[in-house]
Amino acid sequence: MARIKLGALVSDIAGSIGGTTFQRNSYGLSARNKPYSNTSFTEICQNRRANMEKVQKLWREMQPYQREVFERYSQFHPQFSKGNKGSLLNGYNLFVKYSLLFFATDNAPQVNPKFIVPVIEPSPAIARIGALGLYVDINVNPGAAIFQVLAKASRPYSNLTAIPRNMLRVCKVAFNQSAKLYIYPDYEFKFGRQPVDGEYIRVAFTVMSFQAPVIYNCFEGVIQVLNE
Repeated sequence: MARIKLGALVSDIAGSIGGTTFQRNSYGLSARNKPYSNTSFTEICQNRRANMEKVQKLWREMQPYQREVFERYSQFHPQFSKGNKGSLLNGYNLFVKYSLLFFATDNAPQVNPKFIVPVIEPSPAIARIGALGLYVDINVNPGAAIFQVLAKASRPYSNLTAIPRNMLRVCKVAFNQSAKLYIYPDYEFKFGRQPVDGEYIRVAFTVMSFQAPVIYNCFEGVIQVLNE
């Protein structure tokens, strides 16, 4: 560990440069080797890293005019950063956000988007257990040829308690000319069983357009599951 004395040119320093981390403590400013976690990555982390590599490879292989379309689309249809509502996404960040969501649904993202803003206003209301298993009725048919749905769900809870958002897991959705989004059997694979009548689950649905990088966070909340 090295001790650093600040002078006229440098009044403060913080963060990491290469393999060196600068930090301030009660003894002053110091530098040390950057710590690296030895914790093994989970399957979820490995999948996210692999998807990010796919997205970056796609962006590099796109033609200049294709990248320009995303830059122009970000101006034509502005979308804000999730962590900073005052910051607009540029073309590259829009492509990354759009593509990662599509990879999460096992679909390839569009690299030639159209300047179209599809209109859809889903409003999930009820969860049911029918003959084909667990589904949520969103009161509108999103159209399998135009939209893709990313669903996240929690394990079943016996009462209406605070269900944390970090307990949600991605579940594959099956729908065909219907407002019913079936998250069974993937739900049972993720949690070991499907809910029973009267239990509660937290769900979140994101609807994405195949035609343009438009993303609708249509619903997130706790709903009660009832028999059909």
